[in-house]
Amino acid sequence: MPNTDKKIDQVPQERKFSTVEDFYSARIPKSFQLAGLTVDVRYQEKISEKDLMLGAADYIAQEIRIDPTFTQKQTVEQAFLHELTHWILFIMGESELCNNEKFVDIFAHFLYQAIATAEPHPDPDDSAIPLPEEEMGLDLADMDQNYDEQEYENIYDDAQEMEDDHLLA
Repeated sequence: MPNTDKKIDQVPQERKFSTVEDFYSARIPKSFQLAGLTVDVRYQEKISEKDLMLGAADYIAQEIRIDPTFTQKQTVEQAFLHELTHWILFIMGESELCNNEKFVDIFAHFLYQAIATAEPHPDPDDSAIPLPEEEMGLDLADMDQNYDEQEYENIYDDAQEMEDDHLLA
């Protein structure tokens, strides 16, 4: 009987990172605290010899292992959140949910989307005090780069005085 399964042909993607040392993500910490435990996060190639695994939550070693060598960065970041979800459910004593890969994966995907697309509130401190060069009417992008050292020191001193005035006000 002919195979009637519809499969989308996928072009294999080349590996994004050739070694564990090449990978970096600000979203994946070196370690974190969870219910008083320190959980370390390690990058490791070939987490499992028999299965293709992006990550593993190891409760005995108190660590998450992530293999960043064979997929794209966002997938690796999502894999970290998947393993983090396992850890949270394990600590909560929710063994049924912890072992429910469908739940863990969907939850981690939603968590990743929320974190990756989050827009922060503006920092009120960033705009509360104008920069000294703005108060002086200077446009540093247009300034002649050949000014002398004394002129630079005068500008710097003026800026320091203005900053001190704002801090004391």
